[in-house]
Amino acid sequence: MADLVRRGDANGEEEKKKKLILQNQRIIILRSLIDRSRQRSRYSYLCIGLGILLLLSSSLAFFVLGRSQFSLVEMVMLVVISATPLAYGSFLRVYPGVSSLDISSDLRGEIVVGEKKGHGWKDRWNTEELELGLQVLRENRRLEARGVAQQVHDRRAAYREDALIYTEELRSESRFHSRVNSLLQVVVIGGSLLGSALAGTSLYLDQSSIWFIGTSLAVGMSSGVAGYFKFKEKGFYAKQTADSIEHEIEAFDVGLGKYSGDPNKVDDDLAVFAEEIHRLKLDQRKREQNLDQSSTEKEEKA
Repeated sequence: MADLVRRGDANGEEEKKKKLILQNQRIIILRSLIDRSRQRSRYSYLCIGLGILLLLSSSLAFFVLGRSQFSLVEMVMLVVISATPLAYGSFLRVYPGVSSLDISSDLRGEIVVGEKKGHGWKDRWNTEELELGLQVLRENRRLEARGVAQQVHDRRAAYREDALIYTEELRSESRFHSRVNSLLQVVVIGGSLLGSALAGTSLYLDQSSIWFIGTSLAVGMSSGVAGYFKFKEKGFYAKQTADSIEHEIEAFDVGLGKYSGDPNKVDDDLAVFAEEIHRLKLDQRKREQNLDQSSTEKEEKA
């Protein structure tokens, strides 16, 4: 009888651990969806800003030079070029976040709060709703973890999986900052070259002056945005931290450096690994705070 009770307890404990693992998987999936939603929101702002800038430049050109200076084909091209990013950015704002089709039915059942959504591509989950769902999942995981007798060894082993997730988040953030920085640098370099060419031809062509003003404005705005938000530095530090964490994970897996790789000393290796990952995360937060603080201080001095 006692053996049956122990087996029942063991089976119940194993079932709870499986549920906890399933909750962790759902949290990982939801985090990736939140990243996609944030990226969609960022692209919408960039497209709308670019569209407005192009539209203002085209309107200014029409107003200063007059419609007689442009052929029908040129006017159509300017309108299409200006309207395309503006329309795409508006589309991303009208349909933000991720579609319900991207979320599995069991995950929707876990994170839905309030009125239930449909299952079509027009039924969207915005970032705020996804983050609220993530809080619900984390709370459910916390409640389920209470009934699981987790040892320190298990928690440290799970810390490795969290480190992998954090690495992917950093790489995604680094890619975004690098793309924005590259785009701004292209505008600065291309605008500078185009501005120099237009400045040279302005002595012979009066129409070049308006384009020279437009390119100078674009170069100045791009330089200011890049200098204030520090996309290059943020992308560099995010990639550097991701590489460092990945190096620690590889060293831990194969037993290099500070990790012995001895099966009898797994607890010691896990303790060192958790401490090192925690230090790298803390350093990354400090770098981000320093970058944001330096931008704020410059703004206050100005």
